[in-house]
Amino acid sequence: MNASPIPVDVLTLEQLLDGHRRIDLASLRHELKTLHEIRAWAIGQAGMDFGEGDTVEIVGKLDTDNGWSPYREALAPGATGTVDKICFSPNREWCALIVLDRAWQVSEIQGATKRHWKGKASETPEGFEQPSASDQVKYPNGKRKAFSIGAEHLRRLQVGSGG
Repeated sequence: MNASPIPVDVLTLEQLLDGHRRIDLASLRHELKTLHEIRAWAIGQAGMDFGEGDTVEIVGKLDTDNGWSPYREALAPGATGTVDKICFSPNREWCALIVLDRAWQVSEIQGATKRHWKGKASETPEGFEQPSASDQVKYPNGKRKAFSIGAEHLRRLQVGSGG
C-alpha cells in the first residue's frame, strides 16, 4: 500500500494556493473590464431603451401558460416595475429581471376566483385577500415579486411623464 505522507485534502489545498499565487491579477482585471465592455456593447446593439434601475412597462402579451399562470393578471400589458438586472437567458435572448410595482396571485378554488395581494397589507385593493399574518410579519412592506421577462416585451417609462 502506497500511503502519501501528506493527506490528499492538504495536497489539494496546497495546489489550490499555488495556483492562486500564479494568477495575474492585472490580466484578470483587464479581461473582466473587456467582458463588461462587450456586455454593454451587446446590450446597446439589442436596442433596449432601459437599463438596470429604470422603470419599465410591459408592452406585449406574455405567455403565462406556465408557472406564471397565477400571476397572469399582474403580468398584463401596462403593468410596471423596476429593472433589477439585465441578463442573457439560456435561450440566447436578452431579458430583464423585473420587480413588479403591484403583484398578486389569482387562484380558482371551487369555482370562485380569489386574488391574493403580494404588496403591503395596508395597501390591499378592495376585493383582494390580504397577505397572510405570517407574511405580514416576515414582509412588512410586501413580498416583492420578480420575473424574468424578454426585453422585447418591455419599454422604459420616462420619469415624471406618467407613461
